[in-house]
Amino acid sequence: MGLAALEIYKHLPKKNCMECGVQTCLAFAMALSQGKTQIEKCPYLTESAREYLGSASAPPMKLVKIGKGVHEVLLGEETVMFRHEKTFYHQGAIALLIKDTMSKDEIDRIISNAKLARIERVGVLMKVDMFGVMCSSGDVEKYAECVRYVQDKGVIDGVPLPMVLMSEKPEVIDGGLKITNEYRPLIHGATFDNYKEMAGLAKKYKCPLVVRGEDIEKLSELSEKVKREGVDEIILDIEYDSAIGNIGNRKSLGDAISDLTKIRRLALKKKHKALGYPTMVIMQDGKCYEEESLEASSFLMKYSGIVVLRHAELDAIFPILVMRQNIFTDPQKPIQVKPGIYEIGRPNEDAPVLITTNFSLTYFCVASDIDNAKIPSYLLVIDTDGLSVLTAYAAGKWTAEQTAEFLQKCGIENRVKHRSIIIPGLVARMSGKLAEKSSWNVLVGPKESAALGAYIKNEWAKKKK
Repeated sequence: MGLAALEIYKHLPKKNCMECGVQTCLAFAMALSQGKTQIEKCPYLTESAREYLGSASAPPMKLVKIGKGVHEVLLGEETVMFRHEKTFYHQGAIALLIKDTMSKDEIDRIISNAKLARIERVGVLMKVDMFGVMCSSGDVEKYAECVRYVQDKGVIDGVPLPMVLMSEKPEVIDGGLKITNEYRPLIHGATFDNYKEMAGLAKKYKCPLVVRGEDIEKLSELSEKVKREGVDEIILDIEYDSAIGNIGNRKSLGDAISDLTKIRRLALKKKHKALGYPTMVIMQDGKCYEEESLEASSFLMKYSGIVVLRHAELDAIFPILVMRQNIFTDPQKPIQVKPGIYEIGRPNEDAPVLITTNFSLTYFCVASDIDNAKIPSYLLVIDTDGLSVLTAYAAGKWTAEQTAEFLQKCGIENRVKHRSIIIPGLVARMSGKLAEKSSWNVLVGPKESAALGAYIKNEWAKKKK
């Protein structure tokens, strides 16, 4: 929280009413200091105490919301430099760049690829989050027409994807906002020359605003100016690309990552409020999609809140999506699937029965390999607190006794007439004890799920009982 428990305790009512869910006000103060409860749970706080503690407990990085409904993008509220220290709360957003000078066919291709890039991996939806609509024509009406077209065509699940409206001309941004303000786009962007007008638009339409600066000092100065104009939700653009405005020579990848890292460190470690906002990067023009994909991945890791891609090829997008999912998965909370019986294909009473852990990646790999082998099967998923096969076995989270009990309670005995089960090869040592405890015929399968198809075809009919 930033305050010690005793400092928090000074501002509490000291009633020990237990309405907050803990025994004493001191215990509540300790929970607050450790981030285990919320201020709102104390019903007797004075307004001044609530304001003071609320301000002190606020994350050093401001929360910024872009878009509305099912596609709302949340950025900020980060509290650590590295994922293992606690967790990252909001993953970086990926936007595809659209220019108002593009043909409708080209725009349609980009929007179509954004929709095609929505895929499920290990039970989690991976997707493109936004469109960055850039005014390259300088024409207010042409830009407004492009914004309307993207809004109409970019509808997914009944709601258009959020947009970043990109121009240095306030009149151009105003034209776009008149069309799409109800979906809360991000305004890009404010400079020293136009920040008052841009801040006015942000306040008028209640939208977040990007401020742009070629170095950290200018970004800090400009964000303070915009804040004084009454704008609270701000994004910092480090000007990696010179497509908007004239900033001279482009930054190198190393310089850009250095800027992003310094901003993050100053915000979190030094509590520099003028830099306590999410950041964004627009990818440089003129690079092949392979290079852009590598750079975008680097920016998402260190520490860009938004990356605007110029290439919309699926080959460029998918690696970034996979990398992002891996980086922003909470290491303290393994992705899990619900324990139980899963049908792969349409299994009958003679179908093979396999078992694995409820670690999401393990489950989806095994299920996919069985499905690809075209063998209808029952896949049992046992609760191992989200740990993988060997990790769960080594940690005592997957035992023969636990498995025998699971086989008895899960209901698989009512679905098949045989009593044979395939366990992963990595836990072969468990086979004898499991057979003894469960009275099932335990078959030791391959160590890698990719070999399951061949194993079942060659061994199942011979060994099942």
